[in-house]
Amino acid sequence: MTDHQGSIPQRIGDRERDQAAEYLRDHLAEGRLDQEEFEERLTAALTAKTQADLDPLFVDLPSPKPGAVAIVPQQPLVAREVSRPPYPIRVHSGPATAVAVASALIWPAMILLMIATHGHFLFLMFLPFLLPWMLGHGQRRSGRR
Repeated sequence: MTDHQGSIPQRIGDRERDQAAEYLRDHLAEGRLDQEEFEERLTAALTAKTQADLDPLFVDLPSPKPGAVAIVPQQPLVAREVSRPPYPIRVHSGPATAVAVASALIWPAMILLMIATHGHFLFLMFLPFLLPWMLGHGQRRSGRR
């Protein structure tokens, strides 16, 4: 089989006609065409049936031209810099965090103790409240000095 694509006019679709119209608008905006030339070429572009109908409309104009495949070089992927907040983020660690975690873990133990002893050690239920308060109160005092 022989390839006859070069001799057979290639039909174009709406996308190609719209692209040609967009290029003509760009050339009008750049001052390469006056309003009358633009309207004539736009009408011809919108009624074009083949690529050969579009080509004469752009002969005297620089790129971009319809039908020319624009090869866009692909840029390598680069890691984006993560934007940082405008304020410093403070990560709380140390004794205060340890006390808060310990207090949170004491609750299930207290509940199980109350269930197992039928409430005989009810006064210990206040321990998860008092422990962080007492330790936190002491830390605040030492921070003021």
